Amino acid sequence: MARAAGAYIAFLACLALAGEPAAYAEFGLSSRPANTHCVTAPRPVAQRALDVERMEIGSIPDIMFMDQHEQSRWFFLTRIGEVFLDSDITAPGNDGVVLDLTDRVITTFDGNPAEFGALGLATDPNFAASGFLYVYYVMDNAGPVARLSRFYSDDRTTFDIATEEVLIELALVTGIHVGSTVSFGPDGYLYLGTGDGGVFEAGGPDLAQDVTSLMGKMLRLHVTDAPGYQIPPDNPFADGVGGAPEVFAWGLRNPFRWNFDSETGDLWLGDMGSSQFEEINIIVKSGNYGWSIREGAACRESEPCDATGLIDPVHAYPHADGLNAVNAGTVYRGSALEGYEGAFFFSDIYNDVRTLTLSDAGDYVSRSALDISFLCVTTTDNGPGTATSGTTKGPRRFCWRTQKTRRWEVRSGITPAGMSVSNATRK
Repeated sequence: MARAAGAYIAFLACLALAGEPAAYAEFGLSSRPANTHCVTAPRPVAQRALDVERMEIGSIPDIMFMDQHEQSRWFFLTRIGEVFLDSDITAPGNDGVVLDLTDRVITTFDGNPAEFGALGLATDPNFAASGFLYVYYVMDNAGPVARLSRFYSDDRTTFDIATEEVLIELALVTGIHVGSTVSFGPDGYLYLGTGDGGVFEAGGPDLAQDVTSLMGKMLRLHVTDAPGYQIPPDNPFADGVGGAPEVFAWGLRNPFRWNFDSETGDLWLGDMGSSQFEEINIIVKSGNYGWSIREGAACRESEPCDATGLIDPVHAYPHADGLNAVNAGTVYRGSALEGYEGAFFFSDIYNDVRTLTLSDAGDYVSRSALDISFLCVTTTDNGPGTATSGTTKGPRRFCWRTQKTRRWEVRSGITPAGMSVSNATRK
């Protein structure tokens, strides 16, 4: 009510400043001067549902992650451990496998399907000079380990597996919660999101809250052309006192996908929940995001719990209507989609694509943008709705799988790593 009254007063002030019409003025100007100071704000543009299209990107199977290091050159990582280079993803075909880790990558645990594989990759910000490609994958090294390594290419095109330099290796005792995304931040440091390894829910220690452990964390490293890595001087435990020096933030369960806002530098992260909530967080240095004390903003077991120092998610949604695995996401910074500037796009693996936008009240509002499911790769040319994985060669499609309307899309830049909808159309 107060806001409406204020707007009405401002409107009256505008009328007063505008003056009386010249037809009623006996003296003064013969016409009304232009009013450049009392101008109402433009009417907000409503978000409209996005339409979808199909786009071929050749015969690249089972895409897990993709990264663009130049305008026209993209690296694609498959779950089985192949890195493809494609100089033009808008045209069928690719430039072939430029790094083959298939003899090292494992995708099972004790003979059962696991959340393993080749999970994330990133090109060095100075790739043209350094030639370094960073890959996060799971292999068997006297037991399963999650490994962050970098590989070198002298021609910036093909990588010799013998150039591998292992930076971090994490022992795994279950087949779940490995994390996946690795990315360089706007500060030039290398970030890696790790899961808690499923240890706590298997009856083990709470690694996500143990700041001496690298599990259940956002890690931040300073990598250069020199071997190994250094510790950013402002990391929370940079001196090694009180926690692991690599730790940037903690209290994460399984940060499967996350991205930096290209305008603000904010780190938006989707943390997969257990049995109650999926959550989206903005990660800050020294932040504790609550797992396993809380899930979302709710106490994990019973009320009350000690939430001192815990950071609430910017958005959390309950497990209902088949929603139970957040896949997030990216902030849209473009002009092609009216009403979406600054919106955070995310999805649930089992449901539609949604946006988060900041309301006038200062909270985030979630809306549906695409009534479709997660991105996938088809192993055959069967058309919409087919989403399988495999290693056989042949036609492949990078696509959105839908469980509802059978609308689907394959677009340049819309990836499991984080959607970029600059080429999407709206209806």
